[in-house]
Amino acid sequence: MSLITCTECGHEISDKASHCIHCGCPMQEILRSSTSEVDIPVKKATVKMRLVITGYDKERVFATVNKLQRYSTESEDAIRNRLSKIPIVLLSNALEEECLMVQKDLMKVGITSEISRDAEEHSNDAVKQNTPNLTQLNLLKIDKRATIQVLAYIRQLTGLGLADAKSLIDNVPSTIIRGVEQTKCQEFKKMFDALNAETVIERDICSTEPNSFLSALQPPTAEECRKARIAPDTDTSPVKCPRCGSTSITTGMRGWKLTTGFLGSSKTVNRCAKCGYTWTPSRWG
Repeated sequence: MSLITCTECGHEISDKASHCIHCGCPMQEILRSSTSEVDIPVKKATVKMRLVITGYDKERVFATVNKLQRYSTESEDAIRNRLSKIPIVLLSNALEEECLMVQKDLMKVGITSEISRDAEEHSNDAVKQNTPNLTQLNLLKIDKRATIQVLAYIRQLTGLGLADAKSLIDNVPSTIIRGVEQTKCQEFKKMFDALNAETVIERDICSTEPNSFLSALQPPTAEECRKARIAPDTDTSPVKCPRCGSTSITTGMRGWKLTTGFLGSSKTVNRCAKCGYTWTPSRWG
């Protein structure tokens, strides 16, 4: 037998007594109710998230850099360099509420972003599900001679309208497709190579599952790439004089002549500084 303290009068009584002998408080009923109503704290799982910047207003670069400096320890120059390599992971291992608050703040200056589960959180799940590595295709530079063909191919891959597809070309570097397995992304890249467009394949850190539209789309065949191929502009040889072969050539107006006067004086001609021979560029190059 042990002694307990009455909750009403504070006197010590036996733990076997049904009521306090001093004040009559029903101690046994109080003990039973307090034991059954004890709340066991349950630790809630917190899922870590990450915030990835997917785009920004190119006319508000200064405001964009200033806004990102609030959430980054990097210098202004470092942030400007990272903007050319979008998408950018701004926050990682953060709470969802924090990511939503930052995302709302970034939208004030035209910065678009995506919130997804942190890679470290679901890396084990990805291994169990055997999720393939997804990639994205970035457009870096195009040959102006093939602008129409590149524009048509981008619309075929993305399903975008003419204006949206043209903005991807005008604002390079830009991401053309994402959420594609690496082997298939390499097949899509072959057509850009044939059109003499500079592209690069990078790991996609935004998509968590394959793009269903691109998964069903058939890559271009080797014959289609061959027909669309545009030869690179490699004619960089210097202009030579057709008479003596010298490369000391100057281009300018023909000027006044004794025989013709000012007639045709504004015509463009090439002059050899060695032998003095003149000729029109359309004739000899």
